[in-house]
Amino acid sequence: MSIDWPPHPLHPAQDKRGYVLNVYTEKAYRRRGLAHELMRLADIAFSERNLQYAVLHSTATGRPLYEKLGWGTTTEMAKVLTGSRSKRT
Repeated sequence: MSIDWPPHPLHPAQDKRGYVLNVYTEKAYRRRGLAHELMRLADIAFSERNLQYAVLHSTATGRPLYEKLGWGTTTEMAKVLTGSRSKRT
């Protein structure tokens, strides 16, 4: 998918990013090239949308595939937010 993203010092003229979400292969079908093909198609879709930077969150299991395809590790961190006040009564 394509998502809005503020420009970054490394990408000052780009306000969109490619985003890969929920790539998963059932255990019985792994090691057949399915995820590799999905990622190849994602690269084509990003290129067709003129996206020059993409992100994804990887599990330890998926990391070797992404690294093989040229993806690099970032320093992103995450936090679960609790106590949301979005729903008021």
